[in-house]
Amino acid sequence: METDVLIVGAELDGLVAAIRLLELGRSVTLIGAGQGSLNYNSAGLHVLGCIRDQDHSKNLMLPGELDYLPERHPYRLIGWPHIKAAIDWFIELGGRLGYPFCQPSVDFLELTAIGSSRPIYSPARFQAQWPSVTGIAATIEFSGYIDSLANIVSQGLLKDGVRSEVVVIDHFVGESKNSIGLARAFDNQTDAENVFEKIKSSLSEETEVVLFPAILGFQNHIATVELAESIIGLQCREIPTLPPSIP
Repeated sequence: METDVLIVGAELDGLVAAIRLLELGRSVTLIGAGQGSLNYNSAGLHVLGCIRDQDHSKNLMLPGELDYLPERHPYRLIGWPHIKAAIDWFIELGGRLGYPFCQPSVDFLELTAIGSSRPIYSPARFQAQWPSVTGIAATIEFSGYIDSLANIVSQGLLKDGVRSEVVVIDHFVGESKNSIGLARAFDNQTDAENVFEKIKSSLSEETEVVLFPAILGFQNHIATVELAESIIGLQCREIPTLPPSIP
């Protein structure tokens, strides 16, 4: 087999390189081992972010702030016009593939897998951002789900003054109790309505946002989150998960 480019590794960098090379007319062979973790994140666009010292907080997504980086830093060498062109291409690609991103902004803070905040340039449509709520942020834990971080997320929110509670759902929808099994189950099963109805009945009246682990399906992910919102009647957002455990 002949190929112009052989890419080893099927995480985001390898996948993006493959897509771009194909667009430029090259033939590509991509080699990856295992499932990887890309499907179990909430897919926001992380680039540059912020750096802080004792006196300043610099948002490096502002063009002039690149000068704050060391002279040989890769982003300084690439330059802002090329960085911006790459970001615009990636966001447009997400739209074409059915994974729309929010309008880029320097003001977004994502909710991480440990319940802390982190700057993000362009979150995905249903990605959990740092909650600005006066009510309760409910973190969903599926009973028996071995990769769950619900309690860690809830504790992180409480530590920073956000009212939070863990809602445990006994109705487990997958044969395998790791991220892969649960995501596949949400793609294949016809019982999602009952799962979301049970979640709705378990929520406090003060709940304002419902936080799911980012395992609501591979192929039908957006439709599943939309279904959750229509049944529960509240914003439903996803938080990152760890790479899946071995069954």
